Amino acid sequence: MSPKPYEQLSTKEVYRSPYWSIHLDTYMRPDGQVGDYHYPDLRDSVVVIPVRSDGQVVLVEQFRYLVQAMRIEFPGGGRKADQSPEDAARAELIEETGYEAISLEHLVRMDTVNGTAKGYADVFLARLGEQGEQQLEPTEEITLKTYTPKEFEAKIAGGEIGDSFTLAAWALARSRNLI
Repeated sequence: MSPKPYEQLSTKEVYRSPYWSIHLDTYMRPDGQVGDYHYPDLRDSVVVIPVRSDGQVVLVEQFRYLVQAMRIEFPGGGRKADQSPEDAARAELIEETGYEAISLEHLVRMDTVNGTAKGYADVFLARLGEQGEQQLEPTEEITLKTYTPKEFEAKIAGGEIGDSFTLAAWALARSRNLI
């Protein structure tokens, strides 16, 4: 027997920023109980697995304010409302790494954190051409890192890579033997 969905009785936006909003929904469970659900509604995003012609993967290292630490992760970011996932992936790749994609393969559209927030991330595999200049936003300070797949997996095993998008994207690409 499959679970029955909750019925949304109302929804209200209680806060909005340029990047996300907070919502309060009132819902009814299948058993008739009524409850409230508070959640952030995130702007959809993209994650790009960049692979150079020599097989090395390109990652970005940057300071992440919420964890107060430097993090190594795949490039990515929020999508503008009028931007396709592919266009956003290409833009983020150039912005954060300076690389243009020779080819871009959509791997999956995944939930960001489906128990606590509403939003999706599209994951792409990019085969890279020549590197140009990074086009960083004023708030970004990004250092590029390149690893062979074996070196990168050693970093994962050693606990040096903790970004959930990066880990999920890598697991998917490896499970499909794309890298």
